[in-house]
Formats: sequence, C-alpha cells, structure tokens
Amino acid sequence: MLRPLRVVALLSPIALLSLGASAHAQTAAPSAASSDVELARVAFARGVLLAQQERWSQALEEFRQSRRHADRPRTAFNVGLALQHLERYREARAALRECIAMPSVLAEPDLVTDAHALEAQVGRSLARLRLVLAPADAEVRINSQVIPEGRGEPLRELDIDPGRQEVEVSANGVTTQRFTVALRSGESLQRRVDLAVVPGRVAVTVDQPEASVSIDDEVVGHGSTVWQGSPGAHRVRVEADGYRSFRRPVTVTAGGDLRVEVTLSPLRNPWYQSPWLWSAVAVAVTGAVLAAVFIHDTQGPDGGSTQQVLQGATVRW
Repeated sequence: MLRPLRVVALLSPIALLSLGASAHAQTAAPSAASSDVELARVAFARGVLLAQQERWSQALEEFRQSRRHADRPRTAFNVGLALQHLERYREARAALRECIAMPSVLAEPDLVTDAHALEAQVGRSLARLRLVLAPADAEVRINSQVIPEGRGEPLRELDIDPGRQEVEVSANGVTTQRFTVALRSGESLQRRVDLAVVPGRVAVTVDQPEASVSIDDEVVGHGSTVWQGSPGAHRVRVEADGYRSFRRPVTVTAGGDLRVEVTLSPLRNPWYQSPWLWSAVAVAVTGAVLAAVFIHDTQGPDGGSTQQVLQGATVRW
C-alpha cells in the first residue's frame, strides 16, 4: 500500500532543487509570470517541510497558496495528500482527480501512478449515503457544502466522509429537512426524504358577516376568513343573499400571506320588482278609483238625475 508521507518526502528534493534553479535563472527584474512561479515554489517548499513534520493543516494552506500562484500536478497531488491525512476524503479525491486530469502530468508517469493509487485508497475510506428525494430537484448540503452530484435525480448516491455529518435537504416551496448521519469508512446508508409543501395563506375580509367564502368552489368559512393551502392558482368567491357575488383569481406563494378585502354591492332588483314602483302604482290606482267614485256620485245624464233637474227647473221657473 502507498505510504502518503513517503511520497511527500520524495517530492521535497525536487521542490527545493526547482527553487534554487529558479533563483539562479533570474538575472533581471522578474516578470509577473516568473514572480508567480517563484512564489508558488517557495510556498510548495514550505508545504513539503510542514508535511514532513506532519503538520497537515498548515501544509495544506501552503500547497493551496502555491496552486493559486501556479497550478502544477505535483502541487495538486500534495493538496490531496494533506486532505487525506486530515480525513477530508471527498476533497482529497477531488484534488487527486484534478491532478490526474492536468495535461502536463503525462510527462510524469510515476506521479500519475501514485495519484491513481492514492485516489483508490481515499475512495475506500469514504462512506456512502443514498438519498431518495421528493422533489427530485432538491438541493443537498453536507456540513453546509452544496453537493452537486446527481442534481435533478430522485436517487442520489453520495460518497461522504466517515464520522458525524450534518445533512440538509431543501427546495423552493417546500420545507427544509436537516438530520445527522454517522458512518464508518466503507459503510452505506439509505434514507428517504420527502419535503412537505409549505402552505400559503389567504385572508379574506368581508363587510357582511353572513357572507359565505369559497376557495376553488369549496366553502371555507363565513364572514372574514383565513384559509391555508397549497401554493399556486386559486379562485376566491364571496356570496351573500341580496348582494352581488364577488369573484377573484389569486396566486398563493409558499409561506406567503395574501389579503383580499371584499365590499359586497347590494343587488338591484329589476324595475318591475321595485317596491317603490308598486307603491306608486297602488297610490295611482287608489286615486283613480276614488276619482271615479266621486265623478259617478256627482254626474249623471245631462248633468244629473231627472229628479234633481226637474226640481231645479221648478225652482227657477
């Protein structure tokens, strides 16, 4: 089995030799590129010395500093090596794969062999977490770090570091789940995670307390009502006897609050059903009847009855 510390020890003379050659080659003010290379080599050398002392956290920072100045396969390898000693296996494997993927590594077949061997060793140290997710597009974080593998798939097979890990699963419009897993190297665990939809609220304020309030044609209350339901498009309807119906489409958002204020308009009857009309008609009919009776009592043929006329004539003659 490959001994990672021995690999670093073998690399250290190369690093120190490169550092000296670089210093010897500079006869004038260094360019920006050569300055970066020099800084990279110095940081690399410090990282090797720290690794030999098994001060892996400090060595990791030096190797990463070196990569920021000049990214080389040997530096990427040593980053992976330091991470492996720190038991950060996921990150170690990623660094080793970056090392193997660099075109310039082909010139160093021994380094390629060591990188593949160390990657295999790191892979055996990982644990596996299988998550069955609903919804499928949920985002997975482990120790606050987004895990991109399998995004959009309902089954996620994730290689994770052994030990206690904090897992968070989240998506838009649904509740977030958080839980802890603790696995040893080589162990696996499957878990189903169903994220519940976060409901939204609709608060309907009505000026008529007896009015019925319906959401999607289902009565949910009378008078002012608060309804809670799934996000999306819905229909609000408010009805009361003697008033015009109120209808409005609404869009409910997850966890949102929507207010709908309703003032119902009185329902106007047709003109022929108006009580004022029929009251006026009744008055008119009553007046017509009384007028007819009066006329009938005061008039007859030629101005009245024969008796009244004759009497009047007798008096006048």
